[in-house]
Amino acid sequence: MDFWTEPSAVGRPVDIRAAPDEKFRVEEELRRNGLHVRTIISDIQPHRRRGVD
Repeated sequence: MDFWTEPSAVGRPVDIRAAPDEKFRVEEELRRNGLHVRTIISDIQPHRRRGVD
């Protein structure tokens, strides 16, 4: 898991990237800590080929 956007303030959203085999564990840990989770891009590979990374 790594941050795509740096945390800036409490209560502000951040974007993270997690490997497919980490997705469930990361989501569960975030939810367990009271954070809202939303998947924006489920498969990053097509976006990486276009230079969006």
